[in-house]
Amino acid sequence: MATSFVGFDAITASTDDPVGMLSACHGRVRKQCATLKALMPHLQDKGADDEAAAAAHRVMRYFDEAAVHHHADEEEDLFPRLVKALQTSTLGAAEKNDVQALISRLRQEHASLGTAWQTVRTYLLKVRSHQLPDLAAMRPLIESFTKAYEAHTALEDEQLLPLAARMLEASALESLGQQMKARRQSG
Repeated sequence: MATSFVGFDAITASTDDPVGMLSACHGRVRKQCATLKALMPHLQDKGADDEAAAAAHRVMRYFDEAAVHHHADEEEDLFPRLVKALQTSTLGAAEKNDVQALISRLRQEHASLGTAWQTVRTYLLKVRSHQLPDLAAMRPLIESFTKAYEAHTALEDEQLLPLAARMLEASALESLGQQMKARRQSG
């Protein structure tokens, strides 16, 4: 039975709809997490063959580039716009505190996911080079990383993005989309 690795898919959006684009990025993160999960039994059964090396390369490219842009989109552009929108919002004090707490939590998760990624990446470097890493050590790291990222994107999809769509005015959304586009054109 051949292993099928999930690669980039047709989940697309444009910076004309920045909230939709952020959501589409979450879909791509989940696809990359699925690839990581599928990689483990493949490595166990077939070793670090060409298919595994290609999958490792794709995952590394995604988390080294696209995920970095995505986190910057949120931390540098979306979160500050939400904080600014809170100043004129009709939300009550408790709701405003909840939004601030959500943003703080997401920033912390970004930091811990970034740290976890660097550890996972060291194992993928070996796979990409057709070397079989220590699977007993790699397996719990992959499980923990994918579980954390899936929970993180679910939280953002369920709370952050609806909040952004509701709270940000059209001009703020347009500006957010322009910043996202510029980030991808420059790097």
